[in-house]
Amino acid sequence: MTSGAPVGKPRGLPLEMVRWHLNREDQIRTTVWTRAGAVLSTNALVVAGTALAFSIEDAKHPSVAVLCTAFGALLAVAGSVISASIALVTMRNWPILPIDNDASILHAYPYVREHWTTFEDFRESVMNLSPEQQVRGALVELWKTTNLHRYQYLKLRVAMRCLITAIGFLQATVILAALAR
Repeated sequence: MTSGAPVGKPRGLPLEMVRWHLNREDQIRTTVWTRAGAVLSTNALVVAGTALAFSIEDAKHPSVAVLCTAFGALLAVAGSVISASIALVTMRNWPILPIDNDASILHAYPYVREHWTTFEDFRESVMNLSPEQQVRGALVELWKTTNLHRYQYLKLRVAMRCLITAIGFLQATVILAALAR
């Protein structure tokens, strides 16, 4: 079975292509964060709208239906806020792949200080990396960020579904409050 690569040509992605993928992954992650921020802002509007719905109806004696739909809206908002927050700040521990060279740890910024105690140690290790080690380290980082993006995107989708549910409950609350008036 052949790999399809011409004989004598190096296999795999060159470091520049891996770097391109890492930059693209950063841009995609930024869009997830932007969307999560928009979801959080929209949730605030749903909470404000739910509060305003009580001003349509007699706030001292709201109907049971209005209370139930308002409570449903607030529960859906809570689910959306929790999921959007997790998409912004991942609270999950990500197992680091086996570190077989300094290039793997180089991309894990929080762990750099634990691995090298002085700048001189850090500089010497980084300057001595072979091109193969650099590519391996970049590929490990690409693998981790791709999996992280998938997790964050799934949490963002849950946040969006909860937000749509909250908007539905808000609409029902407003309609019921207006009808009860």
